[in-house]
Amino acid sequence: MTSKILKGLLISAFVTVSATNAMASNTSAATVATIEKYAPDANVSALNHRQISTLMNVISSGDEGFGGKQNQVQALIRNFENGVFSE
Repeated sequence: MTSKILKGLLISAFVTVSATNAMASNTSAATVATIEKYAPDANVSALNHRQISTLMNVISSGDEGFGGKQNQVQALIRNFENGVFSE
């Protein structure tokens, strides 16, 4: 009984990870290009859907000019890479 539950949990975890990776890999070329405009060295394919959405919200906000948005995007990506703000 316990092995069936464990097997179900492992399958569920695998499906979740696969779906998250699929969402990130299905990011449009335009979105990738936009993020890379603000963070040229970003590995956009390593980001999940939520992280990409967060970056696009910063980029599309009217709060700051290019330099301010660029600083925010780059800081967020560093945090994502270091495991901060990950799901």
